[in-house]
Amino acid sequence: MTHSDRVFMVPTHRPIERTALERHVAEIEHARHTLGERIPLVIVENRSDNRPLISEVAAEYPQLDIYRLDDSDLAEFQEALKRQLHPHSRAALDSISDTGVLNYGNVFNRLYLVASAMGARYLHRRDSDTYAQKNEEQLIPPLELEMSFLGEVDTQGMTCFMVGGGYTGKWSIDIDHLIHQTNREPAYRFFRALSIEPDDFSLVFEEHIQGNSSEYIEDRLEFNSKKEPDCGNVALYDLFRYIPCSPVDYALGSDYFTIANIIELGLGRVYHNRSAVHMHTDTRYSDEAKLYSYWRGVATLIVYQHFYRNFYKTLKSINNPAKEHDKRIVAQRLASHLEEFLEVYLKNTAGLELLLQDFTQLIHMKEDAAVSRAIDTLQSELPVIKRSVTDALPSHVRLLREWRTITAAATELSCSDPSWRESWLVGKHAN
Repeated sequence: MTHSDRVFMVPTHRPIERTALERHVAEIEHARHTLGERIPLVIVENRSDNRPLISEVAAEYPQLDIYRLDDSDLAEFQEALKRQLHPHSRAALDSISDTGVLNYGNVFNRLYLVASAMGARYLHRRDSDTYAQKNEEQLIPPLELEMSFLGEVDTQGMTCFMVGGGYTGKWSIDIDHLIHQTNREPAYRFFRALSIEPDDFSLVFEEHIQGNSSEYIEDRLEFNSKKEPDCGNVALYDLFRYIPCSPVDYALGSDYFTIANIIELGLGRVYHNRSAVHMHTDTRYSDEAKLYSYWRGVATLIVYQHFYRNFYKTLKSINNPAKEHDKRIVAQRLASHLEEFLEVYLKNTAGLELLLQDFTQLIHMKEDAAVSRAIDTLQSELPVIKRSVTDALPSHVRLLREWRTITAAATELSCSDPSWRESWLVGKHAN
């Protein structure tokens, strides 16, 4: 395998729909035909096995580089990487190891590591339940806009570190029963439980939820917008090598940390209206264990947001980090800010119990027996959930301090040992 400056990545812990995989391939093919760039597709699996479908699709597109990494590949990679690191970095890297439970922040962190090992500075992400939409049979590829703006410098000297958009179809959190009420108050109560600022309630409702149903007609671009792209429709330039996501287990949305910081720090970004189609998988409601796991993830997100959204308020805009030195300073500043914030704020959980109770009441409004059973079980586990988040937060400080050392070592490991790299990537080549 040769190193690529760009990589198109799809993490998954579930069966991949053929439509989704074919659309991912279609985006990459569009870029190859129209922009002349060959971008590898890397599918990173976590306790799932989509090898038959991936191999089948790869055989249909022999001109593309399609790779699949599974849990054993990642474990092997991380162990090899640990041998290159000093003890502080090794301890930080341990915080993103797979523990057998869902960890959305670490999903993105592992993508960051793999992208670094591939020599990439541009990371284009979709999910197994998101894909580019079509309009009158014409593909509307977000990848095209991502490649146009990502890493470019505007007339004010601002480097674009992120390009992304929202979803068409389902919002990222499954609260249709609140969204479709005759008034917005139930949805706004849920936003409050997520520690979203009241001034942003209408933005979230009108743009991220109602806007999801808007028909695509032509491109609408918003430069340096406050709107937060969804993780299944986003691309990042370079900063993923410096700013890792939070390693908190279970928390839905913990993979938005890098994205949120690009916005909160006032760095260059583009929000577009090439929404990705988003599906909610049926297995969530047919399997009560998965249903419980999902709502535990949302409850954990309530706790996570209580801390992190208050942390974001402490951040100040900084100079555009165009140089390597500047990017390191940004990461270290974030680590110091977070450490100082936690020293005070971990002792202050006033109001968190009320947010969690409001959350459980709102979800009970769904009037679904299986959902109600899941929420009732969660009620008794809320203290454990709170503790699991607060105990994990200091590990994010360590990860922020050591992340650039870790990602640089990943790049060096891949470059310095071609035989190992080939056994890991080329050996796992789906073709």
